[in-house]
Amino acid sequence: MTTINMMIDECSMGDTTKTATAAFITELKNALKTEFPDFDVTIKIGSHSDLHVNLLDSEETKQRVYEIQRDIWDNGAWHNVE
Repeated sequence: MTTINMMIDECSMGDTTKTATAAFITELKNALKTEFPDFDVTIKIGSHSDLHVNLLDSEETKQRVYEIQRDIWDNGAWHNVE
């Protein structure tokens, strides 16, 4: 199975509360599973940012993952959690 393993830097979340962070991760994971239904998606918060995709054409997939992440960060429903 193809996997997407993403680590989001805790510092990049700014002043976001734990509740909003959890909502962001859930929304991002759901969007990635919609875009890539056959992929196993894992997202964690940590001390650095990292993304691994085990595909031959992973650069294209990584770019799409980052586009989805930016869109959810800027326009996602997670902003309405608080």
